[in-house]
Parts: sequence; structure tokens; C-alpha cells
Amino acid sequence: MAAAHEREVKFQFESGAAVEQAVEALADVASRRVERIESVYFDTPKMDLRARGLSLRVRRNGDRYIQTMKRVDGAGVTFRRWESEHDVLGPVPELDEADSKALAATALSVRKETFRPMFKVTAERTRWDRQCGAASVEFALDRGEVTAGDRSAPIEELEIELKQGDSAALFGLARDLGKQVALRPALITKDDRGYRLLNETWGRAAHAEPTSVDRTMSARQAFRVVALNCLQQYTLNELVLRKGFDSGAIHQARVAVRRLRSALSLFAPILRDNRFEAVKADLRRLSDMLGAVRDMDVFHARTIAPRLKTATDVPGFDQLGAYAEALKHARFATLSAQFNTDAHRESLLNVIEWVEIGDWTSGPDETAPALTFAVQRFRRYWRRLRRATARFDTLSHEQLHTVRKRAKRLRYMAQFFLPALKPAQAKRWRAGLSVLEEMQDILGRQHDLVFAQSILASVANDGSASPGASFAAGHMHGQTRRRLKATRLRGAAPLIARLKQRAPF
Repeated sequence: MAAAHEREVKFQFESGAAVEQAVEALADVASRRVERIESVYFDTPKMDLRARGLSLRVRRNGDRYIQTMKRVDGAGVTFRRWESEHDVLGPVPELDEADSKALAATALSVRKETFRPMFKVTAERTRWDRQCGAASVEFALDRGEVTAGDRSAPIEELEIELKQGDSAALFGLARDLGKQVALRPALITKDDRGYRLLNETWGRAAHAEPTSVDRTMSARQAFRVVALNCLQQYTLNELVLRKGFDSGAIHQARVAVRRLRSALSLFAPILRDNRFEAVKADLRRLSDMLGAVRDMDVFHARTIAPRLKTATDVPGFDQLGAYAEALKHARFATLSAQFNTDAHRESLLNVIEWVEIGDWTSGPDETAPALTFAVQRFRRYWRRLRRATARFDTLSHEQLHTVRKRAKRLRYMAQFFLPALKPAQAKRWRAGLSVLEEMQDILGRQHDLVFAQSILASVANDGSASPGASFAAGHMHGQTRRRLKATRLRGAAPLIARLKQRAPF
């Protein structure tokens, strides 16, 4: 089979969901076919394929062995992937011309003897076809597991792949299905799941990973890469949170949404179409919900928990601790309930659709080179920060919090482009990023105290709180106010001096 690009959207669902019935209400039932798939994924001992966005598998289908190599397209993560597929003689890889060219394009040249089996996917796959106007679509429902050594994870996912026609058909069918069964957009492939099992990160809080932005990309291409990178981080953390409260996953889910909102700010000049503001509003709502839980988690971890062992002389402090813990979990329950709403799932699908095929993507790509575009924006953001810090002593807590968010936003923006930099340039950028991170930490500690003061004041005046909790909150409120005054902007002077220097970008 010749090399080609596949276009598909993926969804996960809960065990026992009636997905088959929902699909058959839309698909050509007569086209239904079932097969058992057994795929072994290969890589070099140093996982060079993984590092370059490549995957290599050999799938057994009866007496046939079918080898597939995939590469993430520079314009996306899972929606569009280059693919080369052909028969091989047995269960080990055999590179053809297209495979060799794909490896050469990533400065990698390996012989088949260097490949090692990494993990295995076994599943029952059911396929259906659907003609949707001029578009031809295939549904593929997989139930099975991926196994890496003695670790495994279930696979329950639905892929809708466009064989021919307009990509809008994929999202239209996804919405039709979503009216019948709860489907959660997924931006993780089976090979990614397998690698995460290998390094024992599957099912744990997912940190931001480097983007695949490179120096050849346009601003339009770079935004799509960045946005899907952020969305993948978010969906991985939501998957963890669906199983219960996890402090790390709350934090990283919020980071993912903030990174995406930062990308929208950075690329706004090329993104403003008829849905831009709606996407911003959806992400702001999600960020606010995550923030409500994260703020209470930080308050409990940094203000309450350290004092539980030392404040035994404060009457009611144990009651205050229980009150704060209950409030944190109440906010998490509200967030969890939102995860399971049709509105949340549709909102997430809307964002993914807009990133992939929104009106901002239409027409020829005449945007500037991504790095040139970004550097011009970064220099302006740096100057704004420098002006703000020049009058730090006059700023209110609210204004300082705004400065902190700007520093964090610029740091996220610049990190998107680190993979595209030459070594000397990357060293200079990282020096600037360290300034932003230190400023974020200093102002973050101050914000934590401001938030703690606000929460403690509300508990002290909450008629539904126990008298002991209210007394302890009032006691701590006074202490926090004094500490906030004593530590305001401590350590900021050296950073302000460094900000006055030439922008690192």
C-alpha cells in the first residue's frame, strides 16, 4: 500500500456503553465485519522512533502480517497522520522505500535487526462503513488491551476515519453519535498508551511535553501543533480525574488549559474567525472550574496541612482542617459532575474541531514563519512586563496577580518554541524563562497568601461552619495578614533588574 495521510477522530467510552447500537443506527449495517487484531509495536532500544514521532507495528491478520509505520503530521497530533502500510513475510519489520524515506527525514537510519518488540495490542475490532454525502467514512470499534511487560491497560475506543471527502463529516457524525451514547474525545493513540505503560506514566498526572514545532513551520501550522499538544495533556489528566481526586492531575489539567489559552493569545492575529471568542469562552469556563478546585487544594496543602501538627494550641483547628478538606472535595464533586455532561463533551469536541478545520484554517497559508511571528510578539510582552515591574511597589494584590499571569503566559508561549531553536538561541531563551519562572514563584506565593486570607475570612464569617472552625479561621486570618505584609515582593529586586536587560528573544 502506498504512503498516505489518514484523517480520523478518536473517542473513549465507559465499559458497557451501547456504542455498537449507536453506530449501527448511523452506519450501513450490512457492512459490519469483525476481526481479531494482534499488533506488536517495535522500536530501537533507545526508543528513537518514539522520540521522533514515529510508530512501527506489525499486525497479524490470519496468515497475513501487515506492517504499518505512522508519523505525526507536522500539522497535527492524531487527526492527521502520515501512514505507510504493506505486507511483510513474518512478525518482524521489513522496511520498504517509503519507510526508509520517513526515517531519513528524521535523521534516523536503522536496520531491522535493531528493532525490538516493545508492547502488544490485542483487541476485537468491529468495522462499519457509512456514505455521508460525498464523504466515505469508516467506523472502527476496538475492545481489548495493551500489554507492556507485566502492565496492561484496557482499550475501549471508537475511531471514525475519513476515507474520502470533507473532514467536516467526521465531526458531524461524532455529534450524531454523541446524542445517543457518551463519547469522550481522545487525543491519544494506542502506541502512545503503550509507551506510557512502559515508562509507568499511564494513569498518572500528565505533564506538558515538548511540542514538535520546528523552524520550517508557518505560524498557522505551529498553532495547530501547539494546540493539540495542550489538548492531549488535558484529556490525559481528565482521564485520571474521572477515577477520583488527584492533586497532580488537577494541577496539570489546569496547566494544559492555561497553555492552550496562552497559545490563543499568542496566535490571536491569525485565529480570529467567527468561533474564536466562543472557543476562548469555553476554555475560560473550564479553567475557572479547575481553578476553583486547585486553589482549595493549594490552600489545604500549604496553609492548613503544615499547621495541623503545630497548631494544637489553637482551639478548633482540627475542625477548620476538616472544613477545608470537605470544601475541596465539594468543589471537586462539582467538577466531576461537569465532566459527565453532554455540554462538556460537546464543548471539548468543538474546540478540537475548531483547531483542526475552523475557518481560520481556510485558504492558502500565507502566515509568517512561526519563529519570526512569535519573536515579534514575545518582545512586546517582555516590554509590558518590564513596565509593570518598574512600579511594583504601587500595585495592588489584584494587579500583581495580573502581572504574575502575564509572566506565566509568556513562559508557556516561549516553551512552545524551544524545540525549534538552535543551541545558543535556546540557552539565551532559557535564561529569560528562568526569570519569568522565579517571578511567577514569588508572586505565586503572595497570591496563595491573599487567597488564604480570603478563604479564612469567609470561614470565620460562615454561619454554617462550626464555632471551633470559625474561631481557628479568625486566628489564622490575622497571622496570614501579618505574614503577607512582611513578605510582600521579597526577593523580587534582582528579577526586576534582570528584566531591565535586553529581551532574550
